Order: sequence, then C-alpha cells, then structure tokens
Amino acid sequence: MSDRLTDIKTRLADTGAVRQSDATWLVEQLEQARRIAVELQQQLDLATELRIPKPDGDEIVILRHGANADQWSIKDGGRAFRAWVNGQWRQLSDISLDDTVTYPLHEALDIARQLANGGVS
Repeated sequence: MSDRLTDIKTRLADTGAVRQSDATWLVEQLEQARRIAVELQQQLDLATELRIPKPDGDEIVILRHGANADQWSIKDGGRAFRAWVNGQWRQLSDISLDDTVTYPLHEALDIARQLANGGVS
C-alpha cells in the first residue's frame, strides 16, 4: 500500500467518521482500482489501432501515428478511403497524412463514437 493511501486510511480512522475496518476496506478498493488503471493504461499503450463498430456492420477506425505518440487519425473503416479532418470526411487521395493526424486519443474516441452512431454534432 502506498504511503498516501496509508495516510488516507489513518486520517479516515482518526476522524471517527468511519471505523478502522471500513477505512481499511476503502483504501484496499482504491489500491485495487489504481492497479487496474495502470494495467489498462499499459495495454492501451500497446494499441496502434482501435475499431468502433457501426450499426450497419461497418466500422470507424482510429489509428495511432508514431510510437508513444498521442496523435490519432479517424478513418472510415469501409472501402471509401476517407479520413475525418476538420469536421468532415475527406478522401485520402486529396490530403496528406499530416492532415489526418489531428486528434488526441480522448477526442478521437469521442468523435469516432459519434460518427459510428450516425453523426457528429
């Protein structure tokens, strides 16, 4: 258990707001959540491509560019060869790779989910 979590447990128990056993349980749950978050982040760091399914069976593809980079592009998973750039679909033949790499992962996921569900507001 980390020093910070031990300190939280001690403070909770010392205030009398919770019993020592409840404080211990809470801190154990926080530590487990931290371990899970670390594992998930390590797994995500390995990903170079994420696929978001669409109701029609097609998909939106999010691609990472560069190792350890938070630069992602959004592409149509169908055979349209399109990328989502500045709020619209653009043909890949009309743009450069640099034009497509414009999103951090959290933003790319949000846009891809919206596109997969029929549009972006």
